[in-house]
Amino acid sequence: MRHSTGTGSKSSRVSPSCAIQHPGPAIIPALADKLLGSAMTLMHERDYMGAVNVLELLLTERPYHPPALCLLIKAAQRADCFEVAECRVQAFEDRYSEPNQQICAHLIDAYARMGSSEKAEEVFQFAGGSAKASVHCVAARIRSFGELDEIGRAFGLFRSANKRNLRPDVIYPALIFALEYASKSDPSCQRHLQEAHRTFGKAVLLGIEHPAMYESLMRMYCTKEMFGEARDILDDAVVADVARDKTCTTLISALYNAGRYSEMIEVIDSLPNLLRNLNEIQFQNAEALRKTRAYAEARGVLREIERKGVTEEESYRLKVMDICVIDSSGDHMRAFNRFQRLLETMPKNSRHLPRAVCGYVFCWQRNDCVLELINRDEANSLFRKLQIWNEQYSNNLKRDIDHAIGILRRAYPHLEGGLELIA
Repeated sequence: MRHSTGTGSKSSRVSPSCAIQHPGPAIIPALADKLLGSAMTLMHERDYMGAVNVLELLLTERPYHPPALCLLIKAAQRADCFEVAECRVQAFEDRYSEPNQQICAHLIDAYARMGSSEKAEEVFQFAGGSAKASVHCVAARIRSFGELDEIGRAFGLFRSANKRNLRPDVIYPALIFALEYASKSDPSCQRHLQEAHRTFGKAVLLGIEHPAMYESLMRMYCTKEMFGEARDILDDAVVADVARDKTCTTLISALYNAGRYSEMIEVIDSLPNLLRNLNEIQFQNAEALRKTRAYAEARGVLREIERKGVTEEESYRLKVMDICVIDSSGDHMRAFNRFQRLLETMPKNSRHLPRAVCGYVFCWQRNDCVLELINRDEANSLFRKLQIWNEQYSNNLKRDIDHAIGILRRAYPHLEGGLELIA
């Protein structure tokens, strides 16, 4: 199977050699595992290009490493340099005559996210199609039909998979995921939600308790602001002992986005200790407490997170949130000065930098936009960064970025635009 690189991605930042040569001294397995773990950490922190670079280092020495190739497919797609992954996969396929089902499943998912139905189908047929492909390839193709708004074909493949007696704990969650994506094309339609609820019920009767299917159904309810039903699903996941941090934050984040902060706190308080004390849940808790003006309690939660220990990225998130609490409590000048010091030391690739810059600008506005605090040159630099981020983010952060851009424009009407990369 030949992979063309006409996917619209940009890989000028990484340039692997498609003609894989015999490596020099082999990377020892322990080091390969360490590099793979580092790449996974970078993926979790959403530093997708960093993950691509680490995986390229690993694959230069061990080009036929399926787990690394699978992760590279995911990272390269999200970093917008997918031909890097296609190149590595092609070299792998040139060596092995039989398709690697694990790699094919990841390719199908990636092509679906890029909107390429033809490429997803090409990989699926290469993997054996509906008659021979592995259960994970079939599940990936079912999911892809939902993402590509072909839900009828998802049901057809689901029925075919049932006839083959493929693992129901894999294909049922895949169909619910496909229905979730299909519902996004017509949010007012209840049919996809009803089908997802029916499929979920059948899965539970079969003893299937996969967290992904709980999360998909919860997101569908939350999209329609049916928070009571979503909370029932979360409660069921907790009782079934399949709830994870993502399961909980699915509902918690939706309540936050809807401005239902008191309900958000109630949900967090109702969770078992093991889940409630996770850092991600407690970060959400601190934000909800800030929104309900419980400033002392919010700072107390942040201190407890710090006491338990945080990663470097979490430490920046904690600092940003702590300063936001100070600002919300009315001490705007102190918050402004804290943000100013933080921005001097914060890494340029931190995923919490956009939030810090927005907070800095908001504090400036609350200090009456005194021009001596942010001069034109600094305002211009901030403006360019915010313009770049405005193309990359959505939801609440995008609204904050838009608001910060508006503040700078009103203070300095003739700021220069441009989408050059941040140095």
